[in-house]
Amino acid sequence: MSVELIARTVKESPLFTRLASDDLQPLLEACQVRRVSAGTTLFVMGEPAHTLYIVAEGRVSLTLPLAIRGRSADVTIDEKQVGATIAWSALVPPHKLTLSAKAATDATLVCVERQTIEQIFAAHPQLRAAVMTNLCEVIGSRVSLLEALLMRDLQRWAANQS
Repeated sequence: MSVELIARTVKESPLFTRLASDDLQPLLEACQVRRVSAGTTLFVMGEPAHTLYIVAEGRVSLTLPLAIRGRSADVTIDEKQVGATIAWSALVPPHKLTLSAKAATDATLVCVERQTIEQIFAAHPQLRAAVMTNLCEVIGSRVSLLEALLMRDLQRWAANQS
């Protein structure tokens, strides 16, 4: 079951679209399945990104820790579902996580370690090129989301200044 789950999850991920099964085989063989309970913290913003995750089942909340008026809280920025890749910072130097992540529900994740990915990419440069091109699209969509959130908040602020 795990082999099928890994293959289906990786192939559904935007990070690995347009890649043939044969090209993905080294990566598929390196992936592992991790099951977590709702509320489990997967990683914390600012930590080194050692692992790339793909959501196979359930939902994961991406949060940003904020301190306002002496109180700290994790604010949900986005919620990722099946097929979403999280902790893609594992692929991009300086390999620091830019958000925190917590399982919003019981979840199943497909995981692969950064060190393993780097070895696979060194042996398969065409795979690296395709994945990094797809990663640019993933990052672009994240930037668009954050830009929309910022614009909304700026508009609220400007309206309150009038």
